[in-house]
Amino acid sequence: MSAKLTAGEEEELAKRFLSFTTEDHAESISEELKKFQLENRKHFKGMNASGTAEHRHEWNDIYKEYLAILERIGESFCKEHDLEDQDFVNVIQSIERFKPEAWQPFQSLLKKTDYAVFAKCLADDVCLCCGGAFPEGEEESK
Repeated sequence: MSAKLTAGEEEELAKRFLSFTTEDHAESISEELKKFQLENRKHFKGMNASGTAEHRHEWNDIYKEYLAILERIGESFCKEHDLEDQDFVNVIQSIERFKPEAWQPFQSLLKKTDYAVFAKCLADDVCLCCGGAFPEGEEESK
């Protein structure tokens, strides 16, 4: 879309994005993030309880992979709805203004775009998807 979205269009797209992330693609998003966390959490086990251990270069690369996953989710939605980047930002801001209950799972993912929060989640086995405890005993991919 090239023309500025109306408030009604933003609201409709906000509802569609919530459906996109919590219904239509929720399982595939969750599976991708769980696999990502299983493969990468072991790298963050060197952090101390305060999260102040010297951060290794590989942690930044893993963080960039996480951001790329979130970016792919946004790009997929934009492509499906023929949205420009700024339109998508406006849709996200529209959702944030109303903060519906359905927004919480994706908002949880966005909060972890802060590097320190992300690294601490992986070090402490906090689930990237829901913020709860990441399942112990899960086999890590080799």
